[in-house]
Amino acid sequence: MNMIGENIRRLRRIHNLNQTEFSRLIGVSQGSLSDIEAGKSKPAIDIVISIYIRFECSLEWLLTGTNTPSSEQTF
Repeated sequence: MNMIGENIRRLRRIHNLNQTEFSRLIGVSQGSLSDIEAGKSKPAIDIVISIYIRFECSLEWLLTGTNTPSSEQTF
């Protein structure tokens, strides 16, 4: 199961960003983001923290898929 990759893709789509835009905002290459979303690799902790801070998302949701992407939104 690739919960974190799927959640990163979902978060990117919620914000209407393509992979190039999103990867620039979180500090990785587009190729690395593609691999993370596809489950070919896992993000480093600094990338997870960058996503958490930049998009003000629930860390629990990002890592496990439980709760909602952010405390202010329900999807």
